[in-house]
Amino acid sequence: MGSFARVYTPRYRAHYLAAGLLHSITIRDARDETVPAIVLNGRTCLHDVFDLLPTLLPTDFSWISAEVAEQDAEDFIPCDIPEATVGTADWTDPLWSAMKRVSALTFTGIGHKSRTSIHIFGLDINTDLATDLGATGIIYPSILSAVDDIAGALTTRAHAVNGTLATFRNAATYKVNDALLNDLARSGIVSPPPGP
Repeated sequence: MGSFARVYTPRYRAHYLAAGLLHSITIRDARDETVPAIVLNGRTCLHDVFDLLPTLLPTDFSWISAEVAEQDAEDFIPCDIPEATVGTADWTDPLWSAMKRVSALTFTGIGHKSRTSIHIFGLDINTDLATDLGATGIIYPSILSAVDDIAGALTTRAHAVNGTLATFRNAATYKVNDALLNDLARSGIVSPPPGP
C-alpha cells in the first residue's frame, strides 16, 4: 500500500466536546507499532497538548470517546480516552460566536517526504479587534507562549501521513472551517438574521 494512503499509518482518534459541539482529533503513529503503544502515544500526546490550553478551552470541554486503528486498517476499535483536562473559558458568554466554535488552531508538521496537520477546535480565541489573539490568523509563541510547547509536544509524538516522525512549526494558524460552519447553519444552530 502506498505511503500516501490515509490508512497507511496506525491512528489514535479521540472525540471531544467543546463549546457545545463534538469534534475529533487524530494522532498518527509509526508503522509496526503495537496497539497498546499507539494508544499510549495518542493519549499522552493529546493530554500534553490540551493541558497547555486551559484558559482557552471552554468549561464544557471533555473527552467523550477514543478509538484506535492499526496500519492498513479501515476499522477502528474503542480504547481509552486521554486524561482529563479542565477548561476555564465561559463559552456561554454572548461573545462566543458560532464562528469561534468552528474555528481551528492548526499546527502543521513535516516528516520525511510527508506532512500532517493537527486541528484544535472550540478555543476561546477572538479575532474581531486588531489586538485580539487571533486577529492576524497566525499565532506565534510571542503572542501565545503555549504554541511553542504544543509544537514541541507534537514533534515528540505525532507522525506524518507516511509514518515518519513530523517536526511541527513553532506557529499556528487560526481560521474558520467552512464545512463546519455550513453544518451549523443547516442544523439551525446558526440562523440567518431576521429579514427587513
